[in-house]
This record gives sequence, C-alpha cells and structure tokens, in this order.
Amino acid sequence: MWFVCCFFFQAEDGIRDLVRSRGLGDVYKRQEEAIESYDEALMIDPFDIYPWNNKGVALGILSRHEEAVRCFQKAIEIEPLYATAWKNLGLAYRALDREQEAEEALSRARELGL
Repeated sequence: MWFVCCFFFQAEDGIRDLVRSRGLGDVYKRQEEAIESYDEALMIDPFDIYPWNNKGVALGILSRHEEAVRCFQKAIEIEPLYATAWKNLGLAYRALDREQEAEEALSRARELGL
C-alpha cells in the first residue's frame, strides 16, 4: 500500500521533481540527508511550517509514519490553516491504518481548499 500512498504526499521543495528526474532509488537514498537538512532548518527557525511538512514527507517515504505524523501535527500546531499538512497527516494516518483519523484530517484539508 505504501508505494501507492507515498506519491500523494505533497512536499514544498521539489521532491516530486526529484522523483521524475532521477528515479526512486535516488529519492530513497537521499531522504536521510533531506531529514538532516530539515532538522538544521528547524534549529534556525522551529516555527517554519515548511521544513516540518517536508521532513514528514521524507519520513513517510521511508515508512516512518509515526514520526511523520508528529511532523505534520507540528506544522498544523504552528499554522492550523495549512491544508497541505492536513492532507499529509491524513495520508500518514491512512498508512498506519488509522482510518477515522485519516478521514478527519483529509476532510479538514478539503475544507481548507486542497
């Protein structure tokens, strides 16, 4: 199921372009490096929603869904109207077979226009 699910995550920094240009092997190999970069960015500004979202996407690609959930939740805590993080949270919950929570988060993303 994950291979279908992961490509619906929405990153803000070009992960989709990387998938198209380099293929999946490079994407998986580079996720740990990306996570380190997002952690560095968050040390500079822990209230920046984009590194939280993108770190969650990278963790999701690595099937580290519980950690991804925490990242999306943090982005939403900072900016409750951040539809992309709501969508990604729903998809992470779905990957964990937490369907009720998934539907609630995805519904919120739709309410916000995503």
